Amino acid sequence: MNSDLLTKFFKKQIKKLDNYTLKKKLYFLYIFCVAIPVIVTNGLILKIVYDAEKASRKRNLENIAEAVEYNITSSFSNAVTITNDMYTNRIISKFLDTVYTSPYDYYSAYDSLKRNYILHQSLGLKISNVILFADNDTITNGGKFAKISEIVNTEWYHYLSSSGRNLIIFPYYDYNKNNLYTNDTGRTISIVRRLDYYGKSSLEKIVKLDVDYSIIQKDITNTKYDAKVYVCDGDNIIFSNDGITSGSKEFSKWDVGKLKGEHAERQMHLYSRDWDIYIVGYQSNMIEGLKNNIPIFFILILANLLLPITIMYLVNQSNTRRIFLLGEYLDKVKEEKFDMITEEASVDEIGDLIKNYNLMVLKMEDLIQVVYKDKLERQELNLAKQQAELLALHSQINPHFMFNALESIRMRSLIKNEDETAHIIGKLAILMRKSVDWGADTITIKEEMDFVEAYLQLQRYRFGNKLLYQIQVDEACLRYKIPKLTILTFVENSCVHGIESMSNEGWIFIYITENEGSVTIEVEDTGIGMSEEQAKTLQEHMNASNIETIENSESIGILNACVRLRMFCDEMFDIKIDSEEKVGTTIVIKLPIITC
Repeated sequence: MNSDLLTKFFKKQIKKLDNYTLKKKLYFLYIFCVAIPVIVTNGLILKIVYDAEKASRKRNLENIAEAVEYNITSSFSNAVTITNDMYTNRIISKFLDTVYTSPYDYYSAYDSLKRNYILHQSLGLKISNVILFADNDTITNGGKFAKISEIVNTEWYHYLSSSGRNLIIFPYYDYNKNNLYTNDTGRTISIVRRLDYYGKSSLEKIVKLDVDYSIIQKDITNTKYDAKVYVCDGDNIIFSNDGITSGSKEFSKWDVGKLKGEHAERQMHLYSRDWDIYIVGYQSNMIEGLKNNIPIFFILILANLLLPITIMYLVNQSNTRRIFLLGEYLDKVKEEKFDMITEEASVDEIGDLIKNYNLMVLKMEDLIQVVYKDKLERQELNLAKQQAELLALHSQINPHFMFNALESIRMRSLIKNEDETAHIIGKLAILMRKSVDWGADTITIKEEMDFVEAYLQLQRYRFGNKLLYQIQVDEACLRYKIPKLTILTFVENSCVHGIESMSNEGWIFIYITENEGSVTIEVEDTGIGMSEEQAKTLQEHMNASNIETIENSESIGILNACVRLRMFCDEMFDIKIDSEEKVGTTIVIKLPIITC
């Protein structure tokens, strides 16, 4: 219904266009095929470029956020690795658990522990300080060790106790560290871990590792990102590259108002903390360039519109004048006045049209007669040729299997109780009837195999136990069609040229299978075979077989079958021969499946 309405609509519009002059049609063509597409296309291109640049900026911002997360995670991973080593260090655990009888005992143990590589390794690697705490009153505060009582009132200790975690990361401002006489900054990020790996001890032990804040901050600043980077822990800005993260001041507060324009957000989980990464303020020179050059784009669009209309005017004048002239002469043809156009010939399509008009005037009637008459004659010749070829093939098949009627002999043999002779004569009679019956050139594979079975039984009567055979046919293949007597031809060739000349017994194998939409017929014998050169020559003859080659060939039966198979399958068949002297011969035929 909708299709019919659409067809009627277009027909109506075409009829309207038929009433417009060529000049108006060219103007329509210009407006709808040049002007509007140029404006729309240029606008779309600008939008696509703008959107692509915008998407690129977004991806760049996200990449910066990923890079910042990677750098921070890497810095803290090194520090956490050191706490892992301390966590499993038996020497440190034993030192913190030991109850010392005197300060001398403690300092002796402390002096021995100082040689432990972990304490030395912990300094550097973006780490500013390491202190171990233990609930052991015999420990003396100082160096890398202190009592738990020194930290029970600190904010980070309360956070560790309330979190229930074994390891935390805690950013805070340490007023005790910020002074004029040290390089330490007040801003501190500590990794705190309970040392309870060896659970036999009842003492509370903690390691506190301070990450070197200034080094991580410098890494972010020196990377020179083309955007402002903010790494926030809640409302506090931990790291940034916009100059507000001086280590001597408390952490600045995050203002959501900074998220103006293009920006990217990413959340990173750093052990016990969730930090937010904000990337804002990325500037794109390309977008600014597009905005600044908008007037130039409009000038280019205008030029794209004016140049085509000028050219179309010239083309219109060139075309319409000659088309009107050709129209005048065609009007004369209606009156059976075949006048030649005498204007100087041009080399464009309209010029060719004028030349063809002149040629039409000269040869119109002759061309019509020649074309139709010649076509009819060719069709008749092709039909006659096909019929002649089919009759020739039929006439060549018949001599292979034509014998005198033997029914009376068979009956006489039955009367004399010569059952075997009667059976063989009956098989021969079947072969005779099928070979002379050409009512249909195609039969089913089942009918063909009945024919082959009768022929092989007849040959066994002749050769006795010298001839053995085996037939295997897929059930699905029995109903498929093939040309009559084709398989029999190859079986007969195996008997006559393969088995007959042998002194010992020989086998003939026939396999018919279906594979991927095609039928494969394989005829194999264990006869005398042939040389490689003979097999190659026969293969070439089978591939190039036709009526002419059959007339001049000694292998009439095989070539005849090949020609009939080729005609039956419209050239879509394949035949291969493989033979070896004193071993045997195998012929494989592949045909398309045909059921009717």
